[in-house]
Amino acid sequence: MSEKRSNTLKYKSETKVWINASNSPLEFGTTAMGNKRGPNGGRLVVKQATAHFIGDVTVATAALQGEDFYRFFRTLDVKTVLDGMRYNNVPGDAMRVFLYGSEGGDRTKEHADSGVSANQTLRATLSIPFERRYMHTPEDYALAAELIERIKIGCALASEMSLGTSVVTINSGSYYIVFECVEEHDIIYHAIDEVRTQDFESTTATEPRLNVNGRLQELFLFVRGAEGGASLANLTSAWIHQPQNMAPELNVVPDLVDYYGRERFETQGGSATTGVALRSNPFLGSGTSSLIRAAAVLMSNGTRAFDQPETDTVIVKTTHTLGATLTMVARIAKPRTKDTFDRLKNDYGLKGAWRIKTSAKSMQHPAAWADRKDAIPYLPIKFVA
Repeated sequence: MSEKRSNTLKYKSETKVWINASNSPLEFGTTAMGNKRGPNGGRLVVKQATAHFIGDVTVATAALQGEDFYRFFRTLDVKTVLDGMRYNNVPGDAMRVFLYGSEGGDRTKEHADSGVSANQTLRATLSIPFERRYMHTPEDYALAAELIERIKIGCALASEMSLGTSVVTINSGSYYIVFECVEEHDIIYHAIDEVRTQDFESTTATEPRLNVNGRLQELFLFVRGAEGGASLANLTSAWIHQPQNMAPELNVVPDLVDYYGRERFETQGGSATTGVALRSNPFLGSGTSSLIRAAAVLMSNGTRAFDQPETDTVIVKTTHTLGATLTMVARIAKPRTKDTFDRLKNDYGLKGAWRIKTSAKSMQHPAAWADRKDAIPYLPIKFVA
């Protein structure tokens, strides 16, 4: 897949100290981006943010696995001014699954294991993409800096980092965020989506109802646990039952595994490890079904902003004997809101005339969508007056 390149402007937030408490999110604003204008006077639009943790950490008894470094970010929230949440209380380990599923392994940071040792300086990194790499037009979902209300990162808990026989003590630490931006000289109201999680009702549940209130465009399953998640060897099949035809029933192995690997360009096999994954990718299982730790029920793959049915809920079905609670990681396209439209119009002194922003500059007039009026609220628009 070809990818557009543009000059990236980077802005570093303030640094905030890790807090040793069970409910201790740190809130980051956007003051690092000043007046939200670039060096050429254009609007700053965030295509990705990257969160970093640096801490003094003691690991005892057994190594802390690199896959579990994502738990240094206990939760992630990104709230916009008027359009709600872009990332809605997503646990760090669920973010790792989302990144592998939505962005691909080559865009997902994997950390080295940390051996048993006291007072180590450990670093963890978490990508927070807004552009969607495998959508038809990735930049549709970029986020104007002026529309970010705040980002919250939940501080890591040592008790949740101590997995298996590893005993982790966080002695001190800090977090900061780097915003990666481009300049836009047009006033665009970008498309909106939300990433969030929802658990199955119990360890034996097989047919949950997922709250959507929009268009479900990606859905990944995993079970929270050590090494990035527990084995899904006993997850036999998964599909979306209603609405029909979104994701028909398929076996996890080999159907979902092989499709994921092919569409996310995941090479398997090196000179000494033929057929084994070259990354610790939870969707591939290092070549064996017993090590699969995530399943991609629905993936974006050239998906357009208005694709998939608009619905309040979907019914997800599985067949499994996991004896553990599955977690759904969903990305949902949301309709634009009148409140944000009015804010942009008023802030920039515009009359409110607009056209639909399309990559090929076709079907720009709303009348061109007479047969798909339901799609218009999901598409990015450009103000013209």
